[in-house]
Amino acid sequence: MTIENSAFQNCTSLTSVAIPNSVTLLAGSAFSDCIGLKRVNLGTGLTDIASNTFSGCSSLEAITIPENVVTIGTKAFLNCTGLTSVVIGNSVKTIESGVFAGCNRLRTVVLGNSVSSVRDGAFPSSLQSIYVTTVVPFAISTNTFTASTFQNATLYVPRTDEWEATYLKYYYNTNWSKFLHLGEWDPGYSYFYLKGDYLLNAGTIPGYTVEDVPQYPRGDFNAGSGFIVEETGYQHLREGHLVHDGTNSGSLIADGRQWGDGGNHAAEANLMIDSLFCDIAVAKNKWYFFCFPFDVVRANLRAPGQYVVREYDGASRAANNSSSGNWKNVTSDVLYAGKGYIFQCNTAGTLSVPVYNPDFTSEAPRTLETHTCTNRQNANWNFVGNPYSSYYELEDINYFAPITVWNGSSYTALRPGDDDYTFSPFQAYFVQQPNTQTTQVGHDRSKRETYNQKQARAAMAAERRAMQEVNPDRLLVNLTISDGTNTDKTRIVYNDDHTMDYELDCDASKFFSSEPVPQIYSTYAGVNYSINERPKGNYEAQLGIRVPADGSYTIAATRMDVPLLLEDLFTGVVYDLTVGGYCFFADAGNVANRFIVRINNNATGIADFLAETGVSVFASEGLLNITGITDKQVNVYAANGQQVANLTADGLVSVPTGVYLVQAGDSATKVIVK
Repeated sequence: MTIENSAFQNCTSLTSVAIPNSVTLLAGSAFSDCIGLKRVNLGTGLTDIASNTFSGCSSLEAITIPENVVTIGTKAFLNCTGLTSVVIGNSVKTIESGVFAGCNRLRTVVLGNSVSSVRDGAFPSSLQSIYVTTVVPFAISTNTFTASTFQNATLYVPRTDEWEATYLKYYYNTNWSKFLHLGEWDPGYSYFYLKGDYLLNAGTIPGYTVEDVPQYPRGDFNAGSGFIVEETGYQHLREGHLVHDGTNSGSLIADGRQWGDGGNHAAEANLMIDSLFCDIAVAKNKWYFFCFPFDVVRANLRAPGQYVVREYDGASRAANNSSSGNWKNVTSDVLYAGKGYIFQCNTAGTLSVPVYNPDFTSEAPRTLETHTCTNRQNANWNFVGNPYSSYYELEDINYFAPITVWNGSSYTALRPGDDDYTFSPFQAYFVQQPNTQTTQVGHDRSKRETYNQKQARAAMAAERRAMQEVNPDRLLVNLTISDGTNTDKTRIVYNDDHTMDYELDCDASKFFSSEPVPQIYSTYAGVNYSINERPKGNYEAQLGIRVPADGSYTIAATRMDVPLLLEDLFTGVVYDLTVGGYCFFADAGNVANRFIVRINNNATGIADFLAETGVSVFASEGLLNITGITDKQVNVYAANGQQVANLTADGLVSVPTGVYLVQAGDSATKVIVK
């Protein structure tokens, strides 16, 4: 139900209004210029207050925005000159510019838990007290409040048992710190909302009371946030929502603590949530790969539209010796912790996965299954995943064989030690059990991360990769195919410790996607590889492609520890991959024998360069990392012959994308920077 535009505008004798709970929208100027209006009771069904709804209501003294209101339009309370206090409910996320402009007697405002943005000019300079209810400050600008407000008003920060940590988050925040006066208050949390990381290392965030009965709060953990409860902290929530927006996720990191004395100790999680809802944004007709840390009752899934959940049958793949046709619909009532599943629905929206009383001390271990097969590429496949409600780095996994992930449109094979990759909460992946002694993929609980911690490590990893030397005994080549929008990759590793046969500990079979994206793979003896580790004596490798439509595509080498030539067997073109990507035309379909890559014997490769001079050079993300410089001088030249660096000691050279010549003494090597 709606109260329409200007419905009561200029009703100057109107003194009080009670909005029925059936009303969801107050349209523009519905009560504007009701100069006698003193009291307004907004109903609990209201969700939207439009622009100028109460503008000019100069007698209005106080207003409380109820819990369900999401939107307050611009200038909704413009020039309410009698207004002295405002309470913003816990559903409002944005306070628009000018909402309370001209309210020059407004002294007190309480900002609800969901407020994540206050536009410049929303509040007048008359404010004396601002009460915030979020334990982590949301972003404001230098103009969110007036200079007078920053100087004269008091910012009241929520008091928790770990109040000092909350206080300091505001005290050291770039713009919240502009408040010269900070105080504390107890909002009595029925609900709190996180956008960033919050570390609870002592005490608890308090709840509230209803008729003198204590109640636990609800917590919403927005995408990109992290709630970390350490051993000395404790938090009990009646309800929690862990949000994944389709790109990033919130994180929950908690540990068990010991109760009791003497030798009788029982472990109990220091984060307890009566009802946890994993709320995941999903697009229609798109596959999602999930692995939950907790058992989930399938009937409890709340999905938009119709949906299907499937599981992977590794035993069937081995028995039928086939990489296709191994998905099957889930028939069990429970989606088991640590097991991978795929999900698709026919309507975009939010998939809500409820878990009641989840156990945060569990690691959801899943024993890898052995499925023997005469062809190793079809043996021992397991569909498992990240066992935590947090991010986790590939390099921290206690596992050495390849792992295959779904990137949203195609499959990518990764190898711990060779790749930087972060698993999201609830992300499933494929592994092949490399031997019967490897019974699990090991995860160290101490290495769990929030989104922000993951971002910090990613920056460090890029720098570390740039400094990493090429190993002449194990040469990596990463090849990609792209249509300009979608990219797929394959890897060839030259290593004399391995054979041409398919080996479970280092090779990865190619998983083909049914999505309309280009795909690339190497092939040998009828096996299609995503990762192909082979002896250095056989530098020649056959490449296949699968493309969804007639058109132009590009093959490039994003890493090349040994210089290679690409031969197009259809056109006869031989292309030097060190100078950039090779563009070609292909008809739709799968062609297993389109290309050959082979060593470029006419180029001075990095391995040769190492052997001749002892100098190592590695290119990554705009950097040349040059090491092994002792008694010689190293010069770096751009493709136009211009000298860009001169080194007499090991160091990093920052360069734009392009081809460079690195010269040490009489030896030189060509390096491409992407």
